[in-house]
Order: sequence, then C-alpha cells, then structure tokens
Amino acid sequence: MFGLGKEKKKLFEFDIEKQVRKGEAKETLEKIEEEIGMCKKKLREGAKKDEFEAYSTLLHGYTAAKKVCERIGRK
Repeated sequence: MFGLGKEKKKLFEFDIEKQVRKGEAKETLEKIEEEIGMCKKKLREGAKKDEFEAYSTLLHGYTAAKKVCERIGRK
C-alpha cells in the first residue's frame, strides 16, 4: 500500500564509477594524470593545427575524467 512494497531501482553507473568503487581509484587517476601530462607536453612542443586541436580536446576530456574520479572517490 502506498508504494511500501516496491523495490528501489538501482541508479545507472558508468564503467569508471565501477572501477573507482572497486578500489582501482589510484591506478585510474595515475593513468589519467599520465595522459594529461602527455597531452600538455605535446601542446607545449607545438604541433600542426589539426594535432593541436585534437590534443586540446583530449586534454579537456582527461581533465573532466579526473574531476569525476576524484568526486566519486570522495563518496
């Protein structure tokens, strides 16, 4: 009655959330930081316009992934 017998639905989890919760947070963060360092290095060296845009896009993506991992790790 009034929804008391209903089971709660599980929230959707991304693959990265599952990895972080399994205890692989440090490894995942290290991999992401290595990739961020590589992208920054390539951008500092200077590259063609197409490569520059690709590396800057990758850098933004890895930075966002790092923030997500850090927030999930705190929970």
